Amino acid sequence: MSDIAIEFDGVRAGYKDFMILNDLSFKAKKGAITLLLGPNGAGKSTVLKTLFGLLKVRQGKILLDGVDITGATSRQLLDQGIGFVPQGRNLFGQLTAWQNLELGGITIGMKKTHERIPEVLEFFPRVRERMHSPAGALSGGEQKQLEIGRALLLRPKVLLIDEPSIGLSPMVVADVFKLLRKLADQGTTVLMVEQNVKSALKISDDAIALESGFCALHAAAGELLNDPHIERLFLGNAAAKQVAPV
Repeated sequence: MSDIAIEFDGVRAGYKDFMILNDLSFKAKKGAITLLLGPNGAGKSTVLKTLFGLLKVRQGKILLDGVDITGATSRQLLDQGIGFVPQGRNLFGQLTAWQNLELGGITIGMKKTHERIPEVLEFFPRVRERMHSPAGALSGGEQKQLEIGRALLLRPKVLLIDEPSIGLSPMVVADVFKLLRKLADQGTTVLMVEQNVKSALKISDDAIALESGFCALHAAAGELLNDPHIERLFLGNAAAKQVAPV
């Protein structure tokens, strides 16, 4: 069996007539954390949105475990095991943390959702203590953990997560990164966009630097972490230094 979970093959995608991804090709391994790097506008978040069916693929194809999922809807992709935690806060602030979790499991039914909630909360003891508080009253870190927990209810085999550290304290960021590493070690494939580059590289397996919507560089995360010119990976000109692809 192939060890590749996700493959983009010559993908073009964008908004109306403005293409963000330009013949993008890359592969992400199963049970690994793959970090997407690049300057603003390079296409990092667009990769996640396209993979989750929020943007239309204009050309090329996307494969999940070797199966073509190009054109699948977000609902279909949820059913196939892809979870998405977008950037920013995406909770119903007036509803309790428990109710937000229930909404996250709406596609699998309440019986199964209620069976899985205790399992998910094992990862988030602080959120477990705040189950009956409005989500809007939780701290930023607790809200982010609740969002991740909501995605985990579906037991995704692939987790897409966009800028998980935004607005969080360094201590909470460290906890979130530890959780992502634990999930990957347990077999979940993680595709992550994160500007906290050095910290993210420490828990990642591979890194892909994007420039103008194409893959400028693909290397082991540890190799890039030790590169004294790492800034080029997220400020641009990543291709200026040749690193052997993984």
